[in-house]
Amino acid sequence: MQKLDNVEITRQTYEKIAKWYADKHIPTLWEDEQKKFESFLKRGAKILDAGCGPGRDTKYFTDHRYDTIGIDFSSSMLAEAKKRFPDCKFSLMDMRKLTFEPESFNGIWCCASLLHFRREELPAVFKNINKVLKEDGVLFVAGELPHGKPWGI
Repeated sequence: MQKLDNVEITRQTYEKIAKWYADKHIPTLWEDEQKKFESFLKRGAKILDAGCGPGRDTKYFTDHRYDTIGIDFSSSMLAEAKKRFPDCKFSLMDMRKLTFEPESFNGIWCCASLLHFRREELPAVFKNINKVLKEDGVLFVAGELPHGKPWGI
């Protein structure tokens, strides 16, 4: 029997809990962080929501007139996103294998998505992110601390 890696275990878990996760997390916006991120971008800028889950942040940026696409590695999460936000763009994609053209995005939003990778995988993930981010682009990385408080850089 083949041993699954951490990311594959996470993907399989999200396949099973996508509806529950969407119901729980869509109402919770990171509005302060989103506004700060927006302050570095021009209206209409291209944003990649990397690890978009059920599409909450993709919807926010789309509604604020940014050209936004959300990607996720869970087809069930994307099904929830497409069902809830049919006016948004979503694509099934793994951050370790981004297929966008180099320098495609003015901003990349990674909200609670990089935490699924092992530390030794992060240099390759950041290399992929850097490849599709414009030279003067903005990267937002955030997660949750153990006590449930958000953090971002």
